[in-house]
Formats: sequence, structure tokens, C-alpha cells
Amino acid sequence: MSVSGCEIAILGSGSLVRGSRGIDEFFGHLMEGRSFVHDLREIEDLKHRPFYDLLYSADRSEVDASYSTMGAEIDYKETLALAKRHGINLDTHLFHHVLAIDVVEQALEGLNLTAKDLAECDLFFGSPDAVAGGFASYTRDLFYRIINETTDLQKKAQISHVFQKELLRYEPIRPKQLSIPSFLGERVQSHCKLGGTSFLLDAACSSSFVTIAAAVKRLRQGSCKFAVVGGVDDSLGAGNMMIAFSKFGVLSTKGPLPFDGRSDGTVIGEGAAAFVLSTVAEAENRGLPILGVIKSIDGSSDGKAGGLTEPTVSGQMSCYRKTYEQGRPEKFAYLECHGTGTKIGDRAELQSLTEFFKDESIPIGSVKYNVGHTLIAAGGVSLAKGLGILKHRQIPPSPYFENLTGAMKSDLFLNAQPINLKRQSEPINIGISSFGFGGTGVVGSVGTVST
Repeated sequence: MSVSGCEIAILGSGSLVRGSRGIDEFFGHLMEGRSFVHDLREIEDLKHRPFYDLLYSADRSEVDASYSTMGAEIDYKETLALAKRHGINLDTHLFHHVLAIDVVEQALEGLNLTAKDLAECDLFFGSPDAVAGGFASYTRDLFYRIINETTDLQKKAQISHVFQKELLRYEPIRPKQLSIPSFLGERVQSHCKLGGTSFLLDAACSSSFVTIAAAVKRLRQGSCKFAVVGGVDDSLGAGNMMIAFSKFGVLSTKGPLPFDGRSDGTVIGEGAAAFVLSTVAEAENRGLPILGVIKSIDGSSDGKAGGLTEPTVSGQMSCYRKTYEQGRPEKFAYLECHGTGTKIGDRAELQSLTEFFKDESIPIGSVKYNVGHTLIAAGGVSLAKGLGILKHRQIPPSPYFENLTGAMKSDLFLNAQPINLKRQSEPINIGISSFGFGGTGVVGSVGTVST
């Protein structure tokens, strides 16, 4: 059943992507039309990242190789600085623990929730499934093979150095302890003093939006007064996600151009986002800030889809219908799409949106142009962009756009220049889509509070 009509308030937010920390800095970059996607072989600090040229091969059929080296990673030194800032011991915390703790701290900052509030605050968070053990063992096998096949002694020493640094990134001093995926929840709860229900999930690229849907239902039931939701992903470290996506044939060699006919795929980005939720009534009674109101949110699956990376129009239409079965806002000011940049995915999403929003002229866009596809965190990063739109009353541009993918016709459009929205006293609504493998997805609409 859709949760349409349930007024759930977003009280606090936190975001971390390449190039920015916090929603205001992030939104400033979006308004400038900046993209932080780049060739990963150009990373300056190769002591702490694998040599991506070692993983590169133009032969798309080569095992343990990627035909693309484009991405948007979070700087290693920034992660170290965040760990120091929050007093986090990297002997007992993985890097994605640091990112998650940071965005949750951002989201809680300034709310002045009491110790009792925090003790009863639920945590719903998206996290990669086999982060520590799987990535490290894969990296070990891959680098051993490369080292054994290399005859140049100097290059062998360089590769060995990077290999050791990369293993430490995923296998700190206590690897057996840290290889348990659910430890992310424990780390966040312990650091932020959250005492409610903790629930981690991996629903692929829709994960962080699924956490919101789950928390909304708990809040509606009165099972908790506050909930922290979001997701984190740092999948560029060991390189295997690059290789895996390369074998799907969905990676771009130049950077994603969502919904543009020139796009040749997506790129992987790293990021994290977190939000504090409560009911509007609770927020108003406590005098807490309201960044936005979740009007409705729900999800569905394609069922038997064409494949992991082949969503169907019918499956996405089902998701829209479920989300808005109790009615939807009369007018959307903007639609933030999943928009990965893959030809099949973009074509299906554009067609489903065009059919659902018949004859409506609405600007659309995708943050993946700016920071890549942050996978588990993708929906949360999209929501961070949405909250920026609500706060600043502006829609960021898609400066790259030329022609719709597949030469499709639609009243929906990508704006090459920023758009100014209504004056502050008038409420606005935006829609956000977050889809996973095979079209498993969640859609939500977020609006400002009427004044």
C-alpha cells in the first residue's frame, strides 16, 4: 500500500560525494553544472588507490579487466581527515564506516535531539553486502596474478606497494571482525548514540530509498519518533566493481550524459547521504526545522525483467502507480530521475515517465552526470539534490544536453540553464526515482510545507 498522504518531515540532511561535503556546497556545484567524473588513472595519490591502468584493457572480453577507467571517487586524504575529525580509529573502522558516520553526524547537527530522542531513534541504512572480505580477497588474487606476470622489477615493486596499501584499506588490523557487513550499523549507532532498531539492507541502487520507505512506515505506525536513513558506497577502492560493470557492458568511456543520445553508459561514483525523519506533527510540536515533506513513497519490481540491466517500462509504470495511487501533486516543478546514462535504462525510464506524465512539460535531470552512479547511495544523493532545489528554489542545469536518447519525443525536457522557481511563500513539489537491478525501484515525491 502506498504511503501517499502521510506527512513525514525531513529534519536534517548530510551528504558526501567527490568534490563536496554537505548539501549547500554540493548544490552550489550542481548550479554551476560541474561534473566531477574523471579518468581514475589521473589520481595523484597512487599510494592509496590501485593503478587503474593495470585494470584497463580495450578488449571488453578480457578477464579481470575494465574497458573504462572513468569514475568519481572520494579523496583518500579527505576520508582520513574525516576519521580524525570524528575521532574514529581506523584500526576498527572501514572507510565506508567513516563516510556513513560523517553524513549521519551532518544530518543530526543542529537538531538538538535529547539523549532520550537518540536512544529511541531507528537506523535504516543501505550498505554494500560483502564489503570487507569479498573485496580484499578479490584484490589479493588480482594483484598476485599481475605481480607474477610482471617481469619489470621496478614496476613489480610499484605494484606491490599499491597492493599492500589497498589490502590495508579493506583488511585493517582486525580483518575477521571487520568483515561482518552488519558492523556498519553498530559503528554508526555507537558513534552517534542511536539506540533504536538498526536495519541494514542491500537493494542494489535503490537501497537508500528503500530505507526511507521502511522508515516512513515505522513512523506512521508510531513504532518510533525519529529515524535516520540513507546509504553509503565506496566501491571504487579495489577495482572489482569496475570490472564487474565492465562485463555487463554498461560503463562509459567518456562520462555519463543521462538521457542524451550521445551517452555511452554510466560511471561508478562514491558517496554517502543521510537524513533524519519524523512526522510533521512531531517536528512542529518540537519546533524542529523541516527541509521537506515526503508526500508519498513506494516501490515495486519488474518481476521477470529482461535482465539485471534491462528495466521494463511496465515495471516502472507499476512503481509510479503504486506510489501515487492515493493521488499525486497537481503539478511537479521537477523530476530527479534515476538516469544512469545507459541507453537501455534511459530509454525505458524516459518512456515510462512520458507515459505517466502525459502532456506535462516538466524539467528532468540526473545527478549522475555530476558525481557518477553512487550505487547503494544513489537515491540518497538524488534526494540531497532535491532538498537543495527546495531550499534554493532553483533547478540545476544539464549543460551537456543536446538531443533525447533514441530520438524520442517527450514533453519532458532537460534544461541547459538554471531555472528559478516560485517565490518562497508558495509550496513546490518534486519527484525522485531510484531504481535497482532489473527495474526494482522506489519512487517518492517531496514537497515544501505550505506557509
